[in-house]
Amino acid sequence: MKGVLDDVRPLADTAVERATGRPFWQLPDDEFSVLAEPGTVGAALRQIGLLVADAPGVSAKHVAAALHHRRPSLFPLLVRTTRWQLLPHVREGDSGVEAVVHRELTVNAAAFGRLHRELAAHDIGLTPLRLHDVLLWLSATLRMTHAVALGRDGIQR
Repeated sequence: MKGVLDDVRPLADTAVERATGRPFWQLPDDEFSVLAEPGTVGAALRQIGLLVADAPGVSAKHVAAALHHRRPSLFPLLVRTTRWQLLPHVREGDSGVEAVVHRELTVNAAAFGRLHRELAAHDIGLTPLRLHDVLLWLSATLRMTHAVALGRDGIQR
């Protein structure tokens, strides 16, 4: 695992440098288009995925978690189940499933902003990217209905 993290570090650094301090959801659409490559954030993320896929005995979800832990505003926390949910929504020209996440965050920016503010009022500081990760995981693993019910029960008490 350490060896793979060392191998992906230059690509992760490239993504960080290219983002120039901007979080994932504030990056321009071109950062997730193959038409703007090489050197985009999306290209770096796709290359990381390819490198991890070729590494025997290394779990892609652990690499994604390590990158997300280091830069939670730039690296989505995607696992196989959530990636499968995004694949049907990849469009021609997208650099990968991260383009779908970016598109969903930008199209729904107002809703994610409101959710972020509502949670912040309860001292829960999740970025829009992390909120998307959680909501996608709840939906992909068929836990959304239960989570909503628990949330409503908590509000009514």
